[in-house]
Amino acid sequence: MSPDLERWELRPPVSEPSDDGFGQLEVTQVEEIDGRAVLLFSCMPAQATEAVRVRHPRGAVWAVPADSVLGPFDISAAQPITDDDLYVGRLIRDRSGAWQLLAFRNVGPAGGFVGGITDPMRVGWDGDRLVVGQSAGVLTA
Repeated sequence: MSPDLERWELRPPVSEPSDDGFGQLEVTQVEEIDGRAVLLFSCMPAQATEAVRVRHPRGAVWAVPADSVLGPFDISAAQPITDDDLYVGRLIRDRSGAWQLLAFRNVGPAGGFVGGITDPMRVGWDGDRLVVGQSAGVLTA
């Protein structure tokens, strides 16, 4: 941590290594959605451990709920919020202040790379899980 980008203070890691996790956490983002902290990151199935792939074979954008935006973050509790059709998700606020997810279109119906960015997709909580769109009927457009 640095107050001025010249003086630095070593802090503990935001997560601990795990045998039941991910080979990489790309494009991390921490936000507070409806009063609850969440860590968002991207990891394609091929970079996740076998244990993760068994539970979530196509997960690509992941969410980890936390008690604080400062962590700690239990990466082994990560749940996918998209499959590998989408990647590099980012949480944004729309003009009304509602949280939305934008992501790159990754894999198309034919299995090839698509490119491009999605339209905003509403996000919210379903219990302890961050969900996208109309999942579990908890969100409205």
